[in-house]
Amino acid sequence: MRIFFVCIYSICILLFVACNQLPEADYYEIEGVVSIEAESKGNSNNWIVEHNYTNYGLLSTEAEADDPGHIRYTFYVSNPGEYSIWLLSRLYDDDSAKNHIDFSVYKNGNLELLTSSFQFPSREIPEWVNKSKNGEGISVTISEKGFYSIEFYSHGNEGYLLDKIHFTLNNARKPRGMGYPETIDPRFDPVDQKREQLIRIPPQWAFGGLYGVSSDEETIRKKIEELLDKGIPVDALLIDNFPDKNDNQLRELSQFLGQHEIRYGSRVVERIPDTNVDFVLLPFGSDLDFVQESYEMTRSQHEERTGRGLTISGINNVYDEQFKGFPVNRYSEHQSTGFDALKDQLEKVSNPRLTTYEVPFLTHDLIDPNDVGDGLREELLKRWIQFSAFNPVMTMFPSSDKLFSEGGFSESVFDNLKKYSVLRNKLFPYIYTHAHFTRQSGEKMIQGDGLRFTQFMFGDAFLVAPITDYGARERSVYFPEGYWYDYNSDNTYEGGRSWFIEAPLESIPLYVKAGSVIPYRKFAPTIEKGDKSYLKVEVYTGDAGTFRLTEDDGETEDYLRGIAARTMFRYNEIQGHKILTIGAVQRHYRGMVTERDYEIHFLHADRPSDILINESSVATSEQEGEAYWIYEDEKGAIKLFIPGANRDEKIDIEILP
Repeated sequence: MRIFFVCIYSICILLFVACNQLPEADYYEIEGVVSIEAESKGNSNNWIVEHNYTNYGLLSTEAEADDPGHIRYTFYVSNPGEYSIWLLSRLYDDDSAKNHIDFSVYKNGNLELLTSSFQFPSREIPEWVNKSKNGEGISVTISEKGFYSIEFYSHGNEGYLLDKIHFTLNNARKPRGMGYPETIDPRFDPVDQKREQLIRIPPQWAFGGLYGVSSDEETIRKKIEELLDKGIPVDALLIDNFPDKNDNQLRELSQFLGQHEIRYGSRVVERIPDTNVDFVLLPFGSDLDFVQESYEMTRSQHEERTGRGLTISGINNVYDEQFKGFPVNRYSEHQSTGFDALKDQLEKVSNPRLTTYEVPFLTHDLIDPNDVGDGLREELLKRWIQFSAFNPVMTMFPSSDKLFSEGGFSESVFDNLKKYSVLRNKLFPYIYTHAHFTRQSGEKMIQGDGLRFTQFMFGDAFLVAPITDYGARERSVYFPEGYWYDYNSDNTYEGGRSWFIEAPLESIPLYVKAGSVIPYRKFAPTIEKGDKSYLKVEVYTGDAGTFRLTEDDGETEDYLRGIAARTMFRYNEIQGHKILTIGAVQRHYRGMVTERDYEIHFLHADRPSDILINESSVATSEQEGEAYWIYEDEKGAIKLFIPGANRDEKIDIEILP
């Protein structure tokens, strides 16, 4: 009888598969997405395959006037509906008369459904566009299952770059960065495929302060000592022309940096150095094989083969998903100077429609402020430092030695550098957790909304609005839905609208969403010296929120096998009661502390009548080895101290009104 039912079940499965088998097609609509790589057609009809900066695509070439330069892509749709059409493209030519390309959409190869034109962006980096030359969004109604095609016409004009074509049902899955993988196999959801792409996390020290110098050994020592004397944390040092230095210099400099636990690296011009460096800065344009070879070289320098390597390479390999396995990437091809360059870099990280948005750990060289006047120079440096501190990786690789020499950084600039490098140092648990989230979800640490390119979310708590205009001391900021607190003052803002805010020179406009839970460590000279047995947690009251703190050893690739500790912080407000739960730690890693001192700040809160931990009342004055709390009237802050908490046990905190 059992065999009979098994046979019936197998027959049903076969019939289901047979009845639902899709016809053979070049591309398929999968979960409402059609994704096409333009270069799949190869060189044909006056189109050639071209590598352009971050992309591979098809580039139109000049042809006879009566040659339409057509190229067609065919796909099969299973889910009818309204499909928005997106094109990843750019225009090589500045001729405004050629800034659009004609196309048509057909059913069954000959029934025309739509004829329109894409407005082409004229910039050095390809961009996703969904606008016609009249400025309207482009979509097509597909009324039934079947074969469809899209055809482009260059009309013999050269300079059009087609990289990718996306159809998205009801515009629900808008492409970002490099878009989704090709939909050539109906068994795989392109969104899941993109999420599963391997993303490696840089070593923990790379999330601190990385500086660059180019001089003799004695001068390098003086520059580093100057930074340290001013209380500025230095985690890594890029030594320019490193391979050209003699063995004695390398040995002595290595010993000096080792005494301060500062990592160091080399700028590679023609070859990989055979010195014991922690990272290498590769020339822009290095191919992916060389990047991988360099990464493995830095990885092998560690005592264990499981150590993490680090390369800092250009973004020219973004078109290949494997580039995410060799962090970090940098953008340094500044075509503008001064504040225009700052605006340009800000859009590179915050605009989802640019291919640079694909880079999970994008950084940039410090722009050369010597190209501008003295008055503008200092202001530009401060604004650039403020912006850099809220990038996934903060690099201060100057293009001029004068920045760190006498008459370079003024005391005021050094003060600003200290302010934001120290803040970043303390925020390491928050930043590193979001690095793990980037690996797990594919979502970057920096998130732009696609509408405003001079502001972005840094993780899930911070809204960052850099100043990009000389002399500006105020600006407009759009606050997403929710309630927001000014990180630098007591100002509050209701979300869902724009507010005009003040922006003093010494501070970047920075805001925190109500309900945010933000972990900090104590300041340490380097990230690797950070105290893992202490954690300060700020809770911004006014809404519910969560934070899943993720930690690992920071050195090995054990995290790729799931060896990382996770601690859930869950905050809620019920009938005036403030409730924070710190979950028992899930999993362990090598070197993890089993006990932790917590200092928890509930901000923008009224004085409570009592605080309970696991249903027991907490004292209001310090007692050795016991939890206690105080209230600061001026700041409206409840400060709760919990010493020696066992991380394997859950902690329930309830604040009574």
